[in-house]
Amino acid sequence: MRKVLFVLVITLIVCAGLIYGLFFAKLFDVREITITGGQTLNNNEIFDFVSQKIEQKVFGIKRGSNLFFLSSEKIEQELLKTYPKIDAVMAAKSYFHKLNIEVKERSSYGIWCLTKQDKCYYFDKSGVLYDSAPSTSGFLLFSVKDERRRDVKLGERAEEQSWIDSLVLARQKLTERGFQVKELVIPEDSFDEFYALESRGWKIQMSINTDLDAQIKTMADFLKQKLTPERIIQLQYVDIRIADRIYYR
Repeated sequence: MRKVLFVLVITLIVCAGLIYGLFFAKLFDVREITITGGQTLNNNEIFDFVSQKIEQKVFGIKRGSNLFFLSSEKIEQELLKTYPKIDAVMAAKSYFHKLNIEVKERSSYGIWCLTKQDKCYYFDKSGVLYDSAPSTSGFLLFSVKDERRRDVKLGERAEEQSWIDSLVLARQKLTERGFQVKELVIPEDSFDEFYALESRGWKIQMSINTDLDAQIKTMADFLKQKLTPERIIQLQYVDIRIADRIYYR
């Protein structure tokens, strides 16, 4: 009986020591948080955000401020959810008192304007909207004017990947063929169609459901062989929405 009691007392002492060491002795408490990699993000704001997260209590205990219990994955998920500008983040523990956070910001690929909302956003190459932007258009900037009634928020894709891929491909191939694209426009009633506004004032009507590379090549060859430069300037539109067909006016 005494032996059992002795073992029980020792066990309680060990458990109490472990609890004290883990939760109250501050042997693993976070004393330093470093933020690196940000270019336009406010590092002080991110620091305050992370600090608040790790200071949250569970059953009266600040589990998050203890590196032993701190979840790096959860910190990363919270940052990605809260800051659309962040493309990737890595939170790494450095024992015994340091948390290192490295962020990678999204790179601007263009500006997406929702005309019905009167809002414009920067988007990256994957089509994710991540920051407010001024309304603009031009030949050097990838500009998309979306005239449909839609509600898209920061951190979301501007459209499905098929749309993003088609818009990127259209602008790329048109530029390679010598066309200057002022902006790409998705009309209000569009389901799968859009057009490019060419610098000479006419439209190139396209669809995401056609082979844009082949259609643009065919159009470029047709205009070069069949129309004079003077006639091209007078165009109102060229329609390449139907495969192997070109209509113009």
